[in-house]
Amino acid sequence: MRDIFFQLSVRNVRIHFLRSLLAAVGIVIGVIAIASMGMMGANLQLLLKDELSSNADTIIVEPRGSDDSYVSDMTVNRIKLVAGQNIVVPVYSRMDRIGYGSAVGMAYIHGIDPVKTKEFLPLVDGDYPKSDSNVLIGAGLVTEADIRVGSMIKIGDSESGNQRMVRVSGIIEKRGYSFDLFTDYSVVATERFYENFYSKNGNYDQVNIIAANTDEIPEIVTNLERLLNKNKQSHDRDYRITDSGSQLKDIQDNIGMVSSFVMAMGAITLLVAAISIFNVMMMSVTERIREIGILRSIGTEKIEIRKMFLYEATLIGLSGSVIGAVLSVIFGYIVVALVVRETDYFLSFDSLMYVPAGIIIGLATCILSGIYPAWRASNLDPVEALASE
Repeated sequence: MRDIFFQLSVRNVRIHFLRSLLAAVGIVIGVIAIASMGMMGANLQLLLKDELSSNADTIIVEPRGSDDSYVSDMTVNRIKLVAGQNIVVPVYSRMDRIGYGSAVGMAYIHGIDPVKTKEFLPLVDGDYPKSDSNVLIGAGLVTEADIRVGSMIKIGDSESGNQRMVRVSGIIEKRGYSFDLFTDYSVVATERFYENFYSKNGNYDQVNIIAANTDEIPEIVTNLERLLNKNKQSHDRDYRITDSGSQLKDIQDNIGMVSSFVMAMGAITLLVAAISIFNVMMMSVTERIREIGILRSIGTEKIEIRKMFLYEATLIGLSGSVIGAVLSVIFGYIVVALVVRETDYFLSFDSLMYVPAGIIIGLATCILSGIYPAWRASNLDPVEALASE
């Protein structure tokens, strides 16, 4: 047998359909905001984790202080002693002009020993430099500037007279976000080319250590801190020593905090919706005082009166939450595509889990908003209720 009190709740929602619909709209908007922002944060975290985890075996040593700070040859040799059998890659880096045909832009120019380059920069096309007149370029430059293997590009500024033409011998595999070197929009030359062109000799901008066993990274970092910084306080250290694994965790934590904040802003919408539903339910109690009096006079229990009004709040909340969940998938996909620009992780569990979470939060908001009106309705005096106009 169908619950008569549930039927009464459905009847009241139908009678005041527009009012109930407007109350549900707030829930719809709130669920969309929470689920969409949650999915955006989850997709960004998954993208970064996938792209950065490939470099989770890298330790970076950089000088602190002014732009003139550097890592000397002597310091590099000391780092090699600590690194043991792990690969140590000293790197020159600077921003400079590059030209291809009539196009001119800025890019990072890196100088790396060709032997070391082969050990940590895989190629998708071409070959590694066989002379100082050959360079590698990032996959991003191929897309942006339409540079190919065999293309001739200019490095430097013609106005200053310090410019040189080089040939592209290979294209570096796309690496995305990376802690050690962001090579997608970079030019990688030989160490000797860089030293001759920029008058450098052993004053490196950073040193990368590629660990064969990631379990050894904490010990290596500790030994480097002891050797290079002599356990100084963070603000007095001469070198910044970071490992990509810990930085990945820090970035994920920061993204999580930002996502939580944005979701909290979306929750404000649900708060407004809760107030709206509370008002709707209080109006429903006021309009149905005589009906409540009749039900109470024929022996209806207080708990059944409460159920009737909680049913009504649940119907509004459930309909708004389900509609909001369906729309959040659409809006969430749009947000992820526009902000993250990568939708490969959209259908993953970590992303879609925010849809049922949004439904639960929206439904709980409605039920909580209906508790007091339901309690008030059940506690009306039957005689006074029957006597009301």
